[in-house]
Amino acid sequence: MKTLLLALICVSVLGCNGRFNWYGLLSEKPTESELIGSYSLVKSDMAASPLIEMGYMDIDCRVNLNGDGSFEATRLPGCCIHGWDERTYPFTGGLYSMIGTWRIVKSSSVFDVELTINSITEHTGLKIEDPDLAKERKPRATLEVALIDGNPIDLGFHIFNGDFDQIRLVRQPSKTKKQNKGEMATPRKPSD
Repeated sequence: MKTLLLALICVSVLGCNGRFNWYGLLSEKPTESELIGSYSLVKSDMAASPLIEMGYMDIDCRVNLNGDGSFEATRLPGCCIHGWDERTYPFTGGLYSMIGTWRIVKSSSVFDVELTINSITEHTGLKIEDPDLAKERKPRATLEVALIDGNPIDLGFHIFNGDFDQIRLVRQPSKTKKQNKGEMATPRKPSD
């Protein structure tokens, strides 16, 4: 009987350990230059379907990680800020923009980006009447955002629904200096 109980405990521990190994997340530390850039999610992206199921109608969010260690985020859905999956827990909505600083941190066996929020704005006039729910949904001072393994690396905002899923923002291609000025980039001619 003790052997069976011990075996069940080992299977449970190993099962939970696998669950929290964050399969598909970045297990090797990236360089800052690998992360600098713009990440976005719009309503037409397949990755937006969980947000649509939650009740978000206006999905057009962006996070810019800058080379000087600062970040700007625009119109992030509330679930990305408070971390509750609103398909499972009550929907409160809200769209947030913020500025602050970012750095790479190790979380368990994977690497995340820690966003320290210096200023935050809510765009929809969100009011939560229930004081307990309002306290639960209050934005935090820091957010740990998953680094999703791939080429390029994407960002994943953790949401809890009994387990953890990510709302994935996809890395946007960087533009050349000419494209940034609104001009078309011209291909280089091979040298003779």
